[in-house]
Amino acid sequence: GGGRRGGRGAAGAAGGGGGAGGVLAEAEAEDAAQVLTRAFSGTPQQEPIAVVRDAIRRTMGYMAESPPAAVMFTRRDPAARSRAPAGGVQSPAETGGEGVVIGVASVFFCPALIFGPIGLFPGGEPDEKGFKSPPLGACYLSNMAVDPDFQRRGHARALLAAAVEEAQSQGFSVMSLHVDRGDPAATALYRSSGFVEDSDEQMGGFFAMLGELSGLGSQSSHMLMNLDLN
Repeated sequence: GGGRRGGRGAAGAAGGGGGAGGVLAEAEAEDAAQVLTRAFSGTPQQEPIAVVRDAIRRTMGYMAESPPAAVMFTRRDPAARSRAPAGGVQSPAETGGEGVVIGVASVFFCPALIFGPIGLFPGGEPDEKGFKSPPLGACYLSNMAVDPDFQRRGHARALLAAAVEEAQSQGFSVMSLHVDRGDPAATALYRSSGFVEDSDEQMGGFFAMLGELSGLGSQSSHMLMNLDLN
């Protein structure tokens, strides 16, 4: 099971990757939206930027709760320049030389914010897109992305390390995520960090049966993976 110990609510991201880490500030929201839009362009996860902006606004609302229901970590690079329209963070000088946001990752301490109430079956039922809900008591990693111009520099691994550290400080014992089955690089990153495929999908149980009948569950385009935080 998982729980809340209060934690820090806004831990600093781990170092590495030639950049700096932190937690998303309101002035950086547009840069974060640009990162997510560019990173997922041309993939099944691509969404109109208006949808991405709305999701970030909602996440920042969750961050403002007491205790926070979510946190969005960032990576910044001093060589980066803002892609935001006028009014966003425009230059490294405005961030103390750390540069602008080039990577993001969100951790939701209440997965029901994304998946709705946990379903009847352990771990929840797949939603209309075939996404199986995380196990009971898990926190959920979502929307981890790095701008294509700054990938393969360790930023994703640093974001993941920050998310795991925060989840542990909050008292969670499991972190869950979904990964595109057609993205071997992301899958390899998560496997090398200790994530394993959800046991039901491994062994072929109720959700595998659903997959055969309706295209949901283990036959969906996304695989549920879990990390033991103990």
